[in-house]
Amino acid sequence: MQDQQQKQLELVLAIGKLAKLWESKQEASNLTEEAGQLEIHESQASYMNRETISDRA
Repeated sequence: MQDQQQKQLELVLAIGKLAKLWESKQEASNLTEEAGQLEIHESQASYMNRETISDRA
């Protein structure tokens, strides 16, 4: 009985670690996506700024 409880505990802990790993990968993926979107917005802003300056010239 005690051996079975130990195995169940180990299984629960392993599932918890897996869930935490999955969550951290999801967060990393979201951060990567947000960083990519930020780069796009910065590029667009830079382009728009150059267009505005060249329009003034």
